[in-house]
Amino acid sequence: MAEAIPWAHLISLSKNNPDNEITSDIFTIGRKFFNNLQIRNPKLSATHCIIRREKEKDNNYTYYVEDLSANGTFHNGSKIGKQSKMLLVDGDEIVLLSKQQISGIGM
Repeated sequence: MAEAIPWAHLISLSKNNPDNEITSDIFTIGRKFFNNLQIRNPKLSATHCIIRREKEKDNNYTYYVEDLSANGTFHNGSKIGKQSKMLLVDGDEIVLLSKQQISGIGM
């Protein structure tokens, strides 16, 4: 079976967290072990946010970050809001909680 090709690279802005490659259509980040990326911070939600790839009718893909948290997920400096999502493009910055609480991830 061929190895999956990454469609996104998460570059950690904190030396405490690893860089990651995303190969699946849904990539979860949160405090609990079942997430694709577990970050052990008590202020993070169990599943804090989801990064997803959705195939459009024209066979192109659209990329989103969805905030599932109580304490906030930020996209390029703006708070997304619980149960809301933002379109992602190359070079976007996703910050969990706030820059004072935990470092973010660049795509």
